[in-house]
Amino acid sequence: MNKKILVAVVTIGLEVFVSLLIAMKSGMSFIESAFFVGIFSTFSLYFLNSEGGLTTDILDVNIQGSTGMKMKRQDFVFKRGIAFTSSLAFLIIMGIAVWIKFYL
Repeated sequence: MNKKILVAVVTIGLEVFVSLLIAMKSGMSFIESAFFVGIFSTFSLYFLNSEGGLTTDILDVNIQGSTGMKMKRQDFVFKRGIAFTSSLAFLIIMGIAVWIKFYL
């Protein structure tokens, strides 16, 4: 099995498992919990797959303040991987499912 397909299947599988767990424990429907799990996982993967930006600037200022050494500025770079793409696809599908459930 191709590594990219395996990563996508594992990512969506984990999101489905966590959604089912939350749905069973909280009494929510699967579609509602899956939508919120999709939002959380997509934004988490976006944050973890990026470099530079506001968080890096804050850490650089703290290091510069405590050591006196000027830090080189890092530009914001986002590395879109297969896990982020599959999580985004899961979020879009669950968003459509929530919309259909509540508005049609």
